[in-house]
Parts: sequence; C-alpha cells; structure tokens
Amino acid sequence: MGLTNQKNRIMNIQLFEPAMCCSTGVCGPDVDDELVQISSDVDWLKSQGVEVNRYNLSQEPEAFKRFPEILEKLQTEGTGVLPIIVVDGNILMQKRYPNREELQTIISEQKERNSMNGVKESNQQLITQPVATLIAIGTAMSSNNEDALMQHVEAAKNAGVKMEDISRAMQIGQGVKDQSSRKLVEKANELLGIPAQNGCAPGSGCC
Repeated sequence: MGLTNQKNRIMNIQLFEPAMCCSTGVCGPDVDDELVQISSDVDWLKSQGVEVNRYNLSQEPEAFKRFPEILEKLQTEGTGVLPIIVVDGNILMQKRYPNREELQTIISEQKERNSMNGVKESNQQLITQPVATLIAIGTAMSSNNEDALMQHVEAAKNAGVKMEDISRAMQIGQGVKDQSSRKLVEKANELLGIPAQNGCAPGSGCC
C-alpha cells in the first residue's frame, strides 16, 4: 500500500507528527514556535490549492498503521523520526518541518511538472497508423474504390489490425455511401416531382 491513495490531485502533502495534545499542537500556555509556524504554513498551503492532511501519533495512531513505510520507520528509528513529511506519496523530509521557502519550492516544482505533463499530453498522437488505415478502408468503401480497398485492407492486416475492426470500418464506409445514394435518389425524384420512395430508382414508382 502506498503512502497516499489520492487520485487526480494537483498536490497532496501529509504530515505525520509526534504525539500532541491537540490536532495542531498550538494549545496550552507554553506553545512551540515551530508548531505555530507550521500551522500558519498549512493555512497558506491550503490557500494555494494544496490538499494537506495532518496526523499526530496520540490522536490518530490508526492513520500511521495505514502506511507501512511510516510504520516501519517508527519501529526501526522510534518516534524521534517524526515529523515525517510526505508529498504526493513520497517521503520528502523527516525529523523536522519544512520552512515556507522550502514549501514554495515544492509547489513551484510541482507546477512545472504539471505543465510539462500537459505539454506531453497535448503532443500525443491522436491518429495512429492502424487508425489511419481503418479510416482509409472506410473511405475506399464510400468512394467505391476497389483497388484502394484491397491495398488498405492488406496494410491493416500487416499492421495487426483485427478483422472485426476492418469489418467495422467497411460497414461505416458502406453506410456513408448508402446514405449519400439515398439522398441523391431523393433529390432526383424531387426534380421529377415524385414523392420520395424509400431510395427507389428515380421515376421507377417502386414501393
């Protein structure tokens, strides 16, 4: 099991913290300045659209058990390894909290990665060679081009295209041709002043 099961998130930061008297540790007469700062940083992260989850050992021990990597560190190194900071499923830091500058760097790097991923996705080829071959088969059928049909069917077979897909491309092309023929017949009958007759030949009066 990974450190996080979040999907479709821009960024997720998880804080696995030592035992504290409350969820943030910012309580009581003697407050740790470091906890005050990280609480402020968490609010700032959320304002930037980052999802933040905090777990402290005294109040949410079950959360630690859900993540084998964290549990293993506790068992081998003790509670002195806390806090552990996890970013998008990867342990980024342990034994201390990141400062605001480090958090800003983390966000900037993540935005850059997201931007690069967006470029890669936009550059992905939408029409592969097998798909182009199937389009050509449909076009050959619709244009009644026997030579082209034979050529593209052979190319599709060589590319490993399934016969079911080849057949479907033929059916689509035939459907386009049939629809075009029906419209032409209807126009011809209209010019003759004869009501449409379900695709019958112009002036035949069939059906």
